[in-house]
Amino acid sequence: MSTHGDVGECPRCGYYTLSYNYDTSSHFQDGHCAKCGYTFWTAEELMNQQAIYDIRQEEDWDFNELTDEDRKKCAEFDKANGLDKPPHLDMILQDAYDGDRKLQAKAVHERHGIGVTIKGYGDALTEDSHGSPIFIENRNGKLFVCIWADINQEDPTHVIDMSEALENNRKESEETKYCRRCGTKLQIEKELDYPYYCPECDENMYEFETENRK
Repeated sequence: MSTHGDVGECPRCGYYTLSYNYDTSSHFQDGHCAKCGYTFWTAEELMNQQAIYDIRQEEDWDFNELTDEDRKKCAEFDKANGLDKPPHLDMILQDAYDGDRKLQAKAVHERHGIGVTIKGYGDALTEDSHGSPIFIENRNGKLFVCIWADINQEDPTHVIDMSEALENNRKESEETKYCRRCGTKLQIEKELDYPYYCPECDENMYEFETENRK
């Protein structure tokens, strides 16, 4: 079930009539500020907005264009949240099978994630050529990938928790190579013509200079 309204304070410029859509089942919403144009997707930034709205109704709020102070506030917000960077990156995806079927793609930076837009692909709620069927999202410091593999389905067909891809979850092989001299775990050498590298000795090593440990 979704609700719609115009109650809320823009976290960027402070304007209080922020139009939004809110999904009561997933607590997932989008908001758009009519004053500075800021758009966001979050459930936290509109908490307690009814109270803020009630207070602002008693004030003579300025509905005019952004003032210099507003612009300064927006610039500080953008810098603090990484929004002063280029909003998107255009790219061409080459055919992995050496064919000539290239795809036009765009990575779109948003405050809480990165949307991937690919020409010819979309999602159920966005106009053609503007949808992001793949969205990489930061949820409370955890990486999630949301995929809309069916353009006729509003909810993601796949929501992938990337926690198992954390580097500290990497499992060592049954036998790990260690330096015979100092006992340090060896790294795989990727550039020079040696199989291993010891970070402690700062030297590249051949197989006979290593020892195995389980």
